[in-house]
Amino acid sequence: MNPDEYPEIKAWVESYTGDLDSVDFLNEHCTVGMWLAFAHLMNPEFVEVRGCVMRKRSYAPGSFDDWYRRLDGDVRRIEGVLNCFAVGYAIDCGDTAEAEEALGHIAQAVAHSWEAALRRAFPRKCFDVRVLDTDDGPTVVFGQASPYVPAALDEPWLRVVARGATAREVDLLPASGTTFVARLDGAAMGDSDGVFE
Repeated sequence: MNPDEYPEIKAWVESYTGDLDSVDFLNEHCTVGMWLAFAHLMNPEFVEVRGCVMRKRSYAPGSFDDWYRRLDGDVRRIEGVLNCFAVGYAIDCGDTAEAEEALGHIAQAVAHSWEAALRRAFPRKCFDVRVLDTDDGPTVVFGQASPYVPAALDEPWLRVVARGATAREVDLLPASGTTFVARLDGAAMGDSDGVFE
């Protein structure tokens, strides 16, 4: 959805002369506090408790303990319950088709941003971040996609680089620097003997 086509923004832009767009709309209507709150929503803090990763704002020790007991410590199920953000609850809007479409686009943007934030905060973990279509409207949820893998096994054991790539061998090494790097010619590996040679 193009934000410039959303009725509220479109009406505001059309009320002025000049080349205005949705960013100008934000500049006109948002205070520093609103921008800061928006930035925090899009790049939240996370906490890790008993193997579960949660948005800090969603973590309440009593509630967490209750769900941990109810779900027998199942990390993925606990995260699935506690890491939900129903966009329509946070944004007061009408029941128009444009509003519903806008909520869906906002939810997708939040999901993409959270995925990047989780990747930065927990580089050794994999997460599944998605938007669900629920009775409450588009809802962003996330949880760990696979169990934690110790650091020694977490780095790729093989990296494939296209012929002619400009990457230096040292850039292909994992942080530990304990891996041998060699350039192999795939054309010479037509069978298993060629691979091992």
